Amino acid sequence: MEKIRVAVFDDNKPRRDLLQMLIDSTEGFSCVGAFEDCSNVIKNISSNIPDVVLMDIDMPKVNGIDGMILIKKEF
Repeated sequence: MEKIRVAVFDDNKPRRDLLQMLIDSTEGFSCVGAFEDCSNVIKNISSNIPDVVLMDIDMPKVNGIDGMILIKKEF
């Protein structure tokens, strides 16, 4: 069975680490990347090819809404 690949974007490190641990310890899921913001979102998504993106909205540099717009435009 193939795992569902999840990428996490969150500037809160403890929450980001906890989400990564929770995803990796859940059967059928794999965290393919955990990132502190969307400043490199296209590169992050391209190199990890997630099925699902968990996105915090309020982040420094490039926020989650702008990050999702970039993802939608590119992919």
